[in-house]
Amino acid sequence: MVEQVRRKITISVTLSPNLVNQIDEVVETKDFAGPSDVISQALSEFFARYYDRKKSHAQCTHEIEDDIDIENNFKKLKFDNKPARAIEEALSV
Repeated sequence: MVEQVRRKITISVTLSPNLVNQIDEVVETKDFAGPSDVISQALSEFFARYYDRKKSHAQCTHEIEDDIDIENNFKKLKFDNKPARAIEEALSV
């Protein structure tokens, strides 16, 4: 007989009564096999959004750093280059 390998790990969590009630209500709809399925789905969706936000934040931070570098380089040029000062004055109008 082939022994099945368990793919899930059992953990223990403490939840508010409100969350437990909501989990029970969802399980009663028969859309999920049990509370573990509800929590697994919820955590999967949470982590997908969490890492997506972190990725977006990192991209925004990188874009801001690039903008700062461009601004700093422009400021350096402005002191050495009269046309750059003219462009800056035209843009500030």
